Formats: sequence, structure tokens, C-alpha cells
Amino acid sequence: MNYFLIGMMGTGKTSIGKLLADDFNYNFVDLDREIEIAVGMKINNIFDRYSEKYFRKLELKISRKIIRKSGNNVIATGGGFAINENNFKWMKNIGSIIWLKTSADTIYKRIHSNKDRPLLVNPTIHSIEKILSERIKYYKKAEYHIDTNNKSLKSVENKIISEIKYNKL
Repeated sequence: MNYFLIGMMGTGKTSIGKLLADDFNYNFVDLDREIEIAVGMKINNIFDRYSEKYFRKLELKISRKIIRKSGNNVIATGGGFAINENNFKWMKNIGSIIWLKTSADTIYKRIHSNKDRPLLVNPTIHSIEKILSERIKYYKKAEYHIDTNNKSLKSVENKIISEIKYNKL
């Protein structure tokens, strides 16, 4: 089984994904990290040097190569991964999609000092709201919506585990 964590940057996909993978004894895959390893450069450098379009092609290619239908994986996707319709269909075909839903204010608090975010090098609440408003219609298509606002990583993980058990994901 594959569990895909989608949502904006700063929602906790990587941190929560690691906890879930550990508890389930699954593989943990951070797609952005895998792209960095494959290319040998940071995501923001790929954006700067090549373009977002180039990065999205890499994302598509590398995700398919790494994640197999038969594997047991928890996958932290990049913030824009789910906005590609082909990616969304693929995720749905081989696993369950969980949206980590977080407000722009909370995202800002979590990422405002991080300079490794290619689309938000100098984030403001307004810039986060803009990206979120463009992506929310895609995120809403996820099977499960988990609110991470003002919640500890452990409580979010427990909520996901509860959903998985209750809904037999």
C-alpha cells in the first residue's frame, strides 16, 4: 500500500511521513529529496537554473521510477506535485491520498525563515495565500483531509492512523 501526503510546503508532509512510515514499518520517500539526490542539486537551484517546468518533468519521471505499485510506502510529495492531473490519477491508482490541510498563517509561521523554498524564497502571508488559492482545488480532491493547524506531529499522525484503520485504507 502507498500513502501519499500532499499539501503546501510547511504542512508537515516530511515530518509526519517519517513517523507514519516508522510506525507502519513502510518505506519513507521524500520526493523532493529523491529529486535532489538524482540531479545532485537543491530544488531551488533546479528552479533557478532550469525552470519550474523542467522540475515538474523531473518530478514526474523520478516519482514513477522510485515508487512501485507493489511497495509499502509513505510518500511526502512536493507542494505542487498534486496539481498535475496525471500525477493525481497515478497516486489514486496505486494508493491513498491524504491532504495535510494547513492555514496560510500557520504555513508562514513554519517556513518564514527557510530560504530553501523555490516558490517562496521570501514568504509573506499574501504570497502563501496566493499559491494556496491556486492549488486548493487540487488538494481538495484527496480522499482524506487532515487539519494540521495548531496540532502536534503526534496528534496529526494519530488522526491519520485512525482514518486508515476506520476506513480500511
